[in-house]
Amino acid sequence: MHFPYMFWAHNEMSASTWSLSTSGMPEPAPSVLGPEELAPDLATAANIKHPGFEAQPSFEAAIAERYDVDPSRVLLTMGASAAMHLVATTYFRPGSRVAVDVPSYQPFRALPPYFGATLCEVKRREQEDWRLDAGDVAAALDQSGASQGGPGHVFFTNPNNPTGALSDVHLLQELGTIANDRGGILVSNESYMDLVPEVDQVRCATTIPHSITIGSLTKPYGMGALRLGWLVLGEALAGDRTRLLDNLYMGYVDPPTAAIRIGLRALRRIEELRAPYNSFFAESRPLLYRWSQETPGVSALCSGLGLTIFARLENLDASGVHRSGPTDTMAFSKFAAKHFEVAVTPGEFFGVPGCLRLGFGTPQEHLEGALRQLTLALEAWRAK
Repeated sequence: MHFPYMFWAHNEMSASTWSLSTSGMPEPAPSVLGPEELAPDLATAANIKHPGFEAQPSFEAAIAERYDVDPSRVLLTMGASAAMHLVATTYFRPGSRVAVDVPSYQPFRALPPYFGATLCEVKRREQEDWRLDAGDVAAALDQSGASQGGPGHVFFTNPNNPTGALSDVHLLQELGTIANDRGGILVSNESYMDLVPEVDQVRCATTIPHSITIGSLTKPYGMGALRLGWLVLGEALAGDRTRLLDNLYMGYVDPPTAAIRIGLRALRRIEELRAPYNSFFAESRPLLYRWSQETPGVSALCSGLGLTIFARLENLDASGVHRSGPTDTMAFSKFAAKHFEVAVTPGEFFGVPGCLRLGFGTPQEHLEGALRQLTLALEAWRAK
């Protein structure tokens, strides 16, 4: 299996009463998008028009305005997942090397080998608040077989999922140089960047010429049902749009017009869609961080951004033996769901056993109940 996390997410994550496993915002109220009726946008004899005739260019132009780039550098995709798949299809070919950070969302580590590229894992430095080190990235690419002569790409998330660690513009420039010097590109999934304070936001594609930014309406705005994402090409990659579009056509031809029209309405109301996050950030986030600091045997980065924290669990061995190394958080997550009705995402899905990804994109009352159940589950597991 290439993507076991998604099987778990669809079958187990939502089965518990209390959930700490979400990594995005909940769906907005329908009223936020306005009362107007949505036409079915089905082709008829009098109106045979595909999304590329009007809806898709309009959406891409709106994204281009947000990033302050020419619309020719934007490509609409069916969610950030399709954008990642499209990048992998186009660039991660046999002979290429792809540096991917760990911990990371599972497709980052699955997509390069799926398309025949060499995966080069780079461990983030937990003792330095999960920082990604540019020297480690360069070394990983070079040690993987630079003699092959293929390009060396860098593929990561900013802010990182699951830790929330933010890479600043100086690190992006270093990573961009590393990839460019090896004939590759820098690909940054910035699905959580809209949740970063504006003063700290950094968009890879507007900063690094040989780079691609990936974004979507899913994580920051709770509109995953639309399956709308995008690629923004760095200035030096603008000429690759036709190549990318050709691969997109091979995959699914067009995103649905109806979803695009709703997405355009969402972009016009983006501040209203962001308002619930501001509330969660002010109320739920401090609650989760306080729990991580006050609960024995739990440690987490408390300066991360996004919608999750990545909590290290100490002494989680069911035998009661004290240990600080990797532990079976997959087994613990099943135990917590079965006996305490609380869903948590095990670190094994991100390449780091012994940690849990916990999300705060939920109302304070629900989060309080979920953390209460998680505390009971931890106490019961350690008492086994």
